[in-house]
This record gives sequence, C-alpha cells and structure tokens, in this order.
Amino acid sequence: MKKYIILWSAVLLALCPLSLFAQSGSIAGVLKDAATNETLIGATVVLEGTVKGSTTDIDGKYLITDVPAGTVNISVTYIGYLPVVIKDVKVLALKQTELNIILKQDSKELKGADITARRITHSENAVLAEMRGAQQIVNGVSAQQIAKTQDRAASDVLRRIPGVTVIEDKFIMVRGLSDRYNVVMLNDAAAPSIEPDRKGFSFDLIPAALVDRILIYKSGAPELPGEFAGGAIKIFTRNVPDESMIQLNYSASYRSASTFNTFYKGSSGKYDKFGFDGGERALPSNFPKSLDGYYGEDLSAVGKLLPDNWNITKSDAIPDQRFSFLIARPFTIGKIKAGNITSINYGVLNESRIRTISNFNDYNEDLKKSDPIYIYKDTLSYAKVNLGVISNWSFILNKDHKLEFHNLLNQSGVNQTLIREGSNYEAGSYFRNYAVRYNQRMFYTGQVSGEHMFNEQKTKLSWMAGLNTGVTKDPDFRRVQTNRPLETPEALFSIVTGSTASLDQLGRFYSELYENNYSGNISGEHKLQFGKSSFQPVVKAGALYEKRSRTFDARWMSYIKSLSDNFDYSLLNQPVNVALSNENINPVTGFKLTEGTNPYDSYSNSSELNAAYAGVMLPFTSKISFSGGARYEKYLMTQNTRNELKKELKTELETEFILPSANVTFNMNEKTLIRAAYFKSLNRPEFREIELYSYFDFIRNEVLLGNPDLKTAEVHNADVRFEYYPSTGELISGGVFYKKFNNPIEKYALPGTGGGTRSFQFANAQSAESYGVETEVRKSLQNLEAFSFLSKLSFTVNASYILSNVNLGEKAVMQDDNRPMMGQSPYMVNAGVFYNDQKKQLQVSLMYNVIGKRLFAIGGDKSQPDIYEMPRHLTDLSITKGFGKHIELKLGVKDLFNNKFRFMQDVNQDGDFDDEDQTIESYRTGSYFTAGISYRY
Repeated sequence: MKKYIILWSAVLLALCPLSLFAQSGSIAGVLKDAATNETLIGATVVLEGTVKGSTTDIDGKYLITDVPAGTVNISVTYIGYLPVVIKDVKVLALKQTELNIILKQDSKELKGADITARRITHSENAVLAEMRGAQQIVNGVSAQQIAKTQDRAASDVLRRIPGVTVIEDKFIMVRGLSDRYNVVMLNDAAAPSIEPDRKGFSFDLIPAALVDRILIYKSGAPELPGEFAGGAIKIFTRNVPDESMIQLNYSASYRSASTFNTFYKGSSGKYDKFGFDGGERALPSNFPKSLDGYYGEDLSAVGKLLPDNWNITKSDAIPDQRFSFLIARPFTIGKIKAGNITSINYGVLNESRIRTISNFNDYNEDLKKSDPIYIYKDTLSYAKVNLGVISNWSFILNKDHKLEFHNLLNQSGVNQTLIREGSNYEAGSYFRNYAVRYNQRMFYTGQVSGEHMFNEQKTKLSWMAGLNTGVTKDPDFRRVQTNRPLETPEALFSIVTGSTASLDQLGRFYSELYENNYSGNISGEHKLQFGKSSFQPVVKAGALYEKRSRTFDARWMSYIKSLSDNFDYSLLNQPVNVALSNENINPVTGFKLTEGTNPYDSYSNSSELNAAYAGVMLPFTSKISFSGGARYEKYLMTQNTRNELKKELKTELETEFILPSANVTFNMNEKTLIRAAYFKSLNRPEFREIELYSYFDFIRNEVLLGNPDLKTAEVHNADVRFEYYPSTGELISGGVFYKKFNNPIEKYALPGTGGGTRSFQFANAQSAESYGVETEVRKSLQNLEAFSFLSKLSFTVNASYILSNVNLGEKAVMQDDNRPMMGQSPYMVNAGVFYNDQKKQLQVSLMYNVIGKRLFAIGGDKSQPDIYEMPRHLTDLSITKGFGKHIELKLGVKDLFNNKFRFMQDVNQDGDFDDEDQTIESYRTGSYFTAGISYRY
C-alpha cells in the first residue's frame, strides 16, 4: 500500500496552486416561488457574465464557492419564471453570504399556457436528492460523476457504487450475490438477456457516455420486480435538455500490454467494422441440416463447402479509437413542448494479453506440493468493435401530461484469437493449440411511456409499453489441437484428431440465440386528503404483463480420418489450412466431416409473467412514514427441446407467489434519517439453466450442463440504514443487511473428463445466508474558503464487508457442503479524490478500487480445491481541462500500476494463500492511457 499513499500524496501536492490563501468567499441561499412560497428545484444561479454558478437542489438550496471578495451581480433563471439579476451583492473574504431569492411567475409566458419544465436528473445533486426522497434503500451514480472518470462502459460505472463488484468486465454482483440475483431495467423496462450460458446482463454493451444515471434499489417495493435479492438495477439513458446542443468527442488510447505489440487475428468479414458478421463465416445456404446419410464422395463434397479460413494473421496492434456525436434539439408543435436527443458512439479496440494457466494433481503432504497436470501459456487477442445509438424523444403536452419515447440500439463484435502453448504432463505431450471465433451481440430496447396528473396533481397515472430484442451469434468457432512428445522437442507438431466428433479437436462450432421481450405496465397513485389534516397518505396500485421468448441453435462438427488404414498421416504434420485444403478432404487418404450435434443442442423456450401490486405510503407524523404492500406474480415457463433419443420434450414450470414488502423511514431531522426494510423475493431458473444442453468452454477448459429439475428459490431480505446529508451534494451513510435463501440455485462440481477439465451443473442447494455492512461518504471541502486549494476538493469513499454461506446438502459429493456463495467477495472498497477549479475549467480525479478474494470456480474434492480470484488494487487518474465555452481536453489512465490478475487454490487447506499454494491463472491487461478532445456547441 505504500506506493499508493505516495502516489496520492504526490498528486495532491502537484495540484496545490500558489494561490492557496487567495481571498474569496461564497454565496448560499434558497429559491422560492413568490406566490406559493414553495422551494424551486433545478433553478440556475450564476455570477453574471461567467459560467460559475449552481443549480438548486431538492430543497431549493444553492451554493456558489470561490467567489472573489467584493461586489458581484447574481443572475437567476428558471423556466416559467421572470429572470432576476441581483446587483451589487457584497462578498466578504473567508465568509459565506446568505442570499435568499424569490421568483415570480412569468404571466406573459403563462398566458394561455401552463408552466412546463423538465426535471434535471443527470447531476450529482439530483441523484442524491432522488436517493434521499426514495422510500427504498437505494444507491446511485450520475452522469456528472461519470464525466469525472475514465469509465467507458456501464460496467465500469457500476464498480463505483457501494456493494458492487464487476466480473469479467461485464457482469455485476451486488452485495456479494452473483448476477443471477439481479434484475436489470433500461428506462424502466426489463433488459434483454443475450448471454447463452448464464443468467445475466452484459453491462459492457452500454457506453458510459449514453448514461444519464444509474440507480440500484437494494430493498423491495410493490412496484419493483419481485425477482431480485442483490439489486434492482435501473439504467436511464440521456434525457432531452432544455437547450439545443451539438457535441463531438474523439479519443485515442494506448494499452501498455497491447498497443504496438504483436497481435493475432482470424479472418475478417466485410461488416466486421460495424460489429457484425457479413455472412462469410456462416454455414453455406446449401449446407445440409444434418450429415446423417452422407458418405464417401457425397460427404467429401459437403466438407468442401466450408470456407478455408484457418489462417491467423500477425500484425502490431494499433491504438484504440473512439468517436461520438450528440445532437439535442428542443422544439414546439403548437402548444406542445417537445425535444429529441440522438447520440452515436463508435469504438474500435484492440486488446491482447498473455496469461499462464495451470492445473494440478492431488496435493502431496510429504513434498508440500502438487505435480502439475499441465502448464500453458495463452496469447489472447481481441479485436473489438462497438456501435451504440440512442434516440430519445419527449413531448410535454402541458404541466399535467407528458409522453416519452426511448430507443437504445447496441451492436458489438469481437474477433477473438487464442494461441495456447505448453506442456501437458498427463498426456505426455507439448501442445500448441489454436481457437478462432467471431462473437457478435446486438440488443435493441424501446419504450413508449406516459405520465398524467389529475385532480390538481393529487392523482398520477403512468404507463409503459416496451419491446426488447437481442441476438447473439457465434459463427464458425474454429478449434485445433497440435502436439509433439515432451521428450523430443525437435519433433514436428502433429494435428490431433479422434475417431469421433470432439468439442476441442479440429472442429467447427456454430450457434445463434434470439430473444424477444414484450412488456407493458400501468400504475396509478392517489394522495388522500382529510380536510386540513397534515396526514395525507398515498395509495398506489399497478399491473404488468411480460412475454419473453428465446430460441437457441447450436451445431458442431469435427474433421476425422476418412479411413485409418489408408490415411496419409503426413497431413497431420502440415499447417491446418494445408491439411484441410479441398484435395485433402476425400473419402480415402484424407479427412471427412463428422457431426457431433446432439438433439438437445437446440431449444425454444418462452415465459409469461403476470403481476399486480397494491401499496400505500403512510406519513404517520412529520418524522415517521411507512411504505409497503404486496406484489402478486404468476409465472409460466415453457420448455421445448429433445432428448438423446430425439424425442420431443415439453415441460412447464408454473409458480404463483405473493411477495410482501415494507419500508419504514424515521426522519430524525431535516438532514438525518434512518430506514428499515423487509421484503420477500424470488430467483427463478433461467432458460439456459433448465436445458440438457452441454457447452465446452475452450478458453476456460470447462464443461457446463443444465438441469431440468431446478426449482424457484425464495429469499427473505432485511435492511437497516442510517443516512446523513450534511449539505448539498454530501452524504454519510451506513447500514447492515441480512438475507436467507431457500433452494438457492448454485453450480455443483461433477467428475471431470480428464486433462484437468472441470465439469459443472446447475442445481438447488439446501439453503444459504448472506449478511454484511455497507458505508458511504461523499464530502466536499467547499466551505474551507480560507484555503483556496482545499475548497475545490471533494472526496468519496464507500466500503462493504460481506459474509455468506451455502449449505449444499447431500448433493455435494465432489465439494465442500458449506462454502461462500459463488463470486462473493468478503470486502469491497472504492475511494476517490476530486479537484474542481471552475474558474480555470480544470478537473482532476484520482480513484481507487479493490475487492477481497472471491470464489471464482468451484473445485471438486480436497484434491481439487476451490479457485479464488485474489485481490487486485486498481488506481485510475483523470485530468480534464476546458478552453472557453466549447472545447474540453481529457487525459487519463486506468489501472495505473498494471496489477496482476491471479487465481489461486489453497492446496494445503491452511486458510492462507502463499507460496505453497497453486496459481491456476495469472495475467496483466496493461495500463490504459487515453487522450481525448470534446467540442460542444
């Protein structure tokens, strides 16, 4: 940790200007409506003739710091109100001037029309206000916070939220629970799941630049989905602003482990530059649906239909490039205020890494070590393209009626190459293996929604209709094994091929996944009024329907010897593209294709969810309020597949649950509150998890199987949290939580297939528990006007400490029957220091993240212990400098110290991970340096 302390100290000292003791003060106050005396949220208060200023928070408060001593003019604007300029406001050095302001409604603007304004949601203050005003326990991050970082995708952003960890750079765990325990919503509609082999959403598909705010609800409510125990994650894309804007961004990045280094790449397609395959890798249209019944020359003719695309090119990786364009336009249609924001994000990324992977035999107590099964060096190359588009529309009919139309499309393609080389001691061979794949993912989500107010805004009606669709394709995943004897390094490498189809030997794999999700909901709430009583409860109710369908098709084939006795064995020593040339695909001396596809490698599933809820918010006193109710969910999943005998199988999983929830808030004073919550939730099996389909992960050397007998898990959740809001933009919070699981869905280790391969299957454990502590601090030093440098600093720290235990019961024959939940880290820490000089348009951010060792992969018995990912310290630095009103430059580095990823086994079972233990996998991704320019008009 010493080097981290030195770095932080050095950066802070470097930022310290000579004007440490400059004479300045601050201005603060509250804005109110002259007629109603109500506070005004989102008004703009600035020093006249400058961009220095503030917006009012949920309490109508504002604060402008670092104001030069003397007299200044204050300009105040707010939609629907007369603008105000307050002349000659006296500012004293090292003092705070209080200036409360009253605004009058603009009668000219109001004549024949209503006041209409869009709520500010993307600022740090707005997100804190939304967290504070929520009835549930919630954490969030704003677009304003995101702009201070080098975060490129939503997965990077979520890492900053208390209790959140990121797995494989795209999957999210909340409170130590795997991604299967989260529900993800895009603009209040369920997000599509396009991962073939897990229940989770890929957050790397959403560019950070498209995010308005992200909120994670950690306690339940009748209106929230019932299927979460970690978090209900709501991602909102950028909103339509009140003024026209055009913004262009460009950045280039250098990765120390990749850029200008050797880069391997498989064959390219004509549309790879847009993130999807152009058909070059797909099975030819005249290729038979099955190879059954094809023999001799007919089978050879079929084999020659497949493209000769086995070559791997070698080059130097070029720097990453990113470009984005945004245009926003408010306009009017008669008396309707409307607007559109459209943004396009495009990125081309090249990443490579060299990793070491190993596997070992039983631990030898006498020798205090284990003999290796294999030790491989992998060279992984990823050529990535990501294209993201949003187009959001807003129509404010009047102050009571609003319509919105949200659209988000993302297309992503990865050309991935693996070259694996090393010794397999169990096989007595030195291997040189290859894997080339192109994986494309696409999803579109669109929602039409409306919000309507009645009865002098005492009654609110909301509705939404949404469509989500997603596609994942793996066209022509090609895999090759070659080897030579360990004891003869001068020997030629020989292609490995068997007598039957194999998932990892000289084969091709094709898969396609299509998912569609149609949803609609309607909700209403009404504020009850009992005379002049201050007791004004709110009743709410709603209903939801969701129809989801998925089709998945996988097909795989291998090349084997046509006739072992007549086969030309010299072909096995040739390069793959030569060995598999057309003349060598023949029924006598060459290769032939053989089908490996199983009947259950394809399936078609669907589900229907009908939900209804009713709830109430009861403000018992000015300090104590209750919010709660119950949610009814009826769910039907239909599974259509085939068994090994090709017999059609149709199974149904139908459940009905009533899910109660309760949230109590005690407002100790205007700045301090305590929350307590309880809710019951579910965790249903996912489509993939109930299928018999077996998938071999060539990269991880693992086999994953489904289980049609899975049951729905039930979870009881309890929370208590303390929140203190010292001033605008500040927060201090701390809380505890407890979760009890019945029938949780976990992975079970199965007997392996040899060669160090691990096999897993989904199954219900007997029970599980999870409990922990969370804390968060957001603090600004803006009140230290006596120290100009310090007054521009703010910092944030959040930390979590979590413990969990799974009781696997009698099924755990190959592993410990008690262990932590998969992927759970015992602790997580995020910290950040931010320097913001508005006058100089300079921002500097230094951020730090670490998670404790987490269970990464389940082992077998004591001879094959669990694999843990070890802690990794991540430090990011970002510097932003504005030039005038239009141009902004940004420099940054992610993973400043390029810390190593390490995955280890505690083979001696002493509870410590040290030199006696085994490293199963290790690699570095490289420090990532970025320079970018932004033009805004």
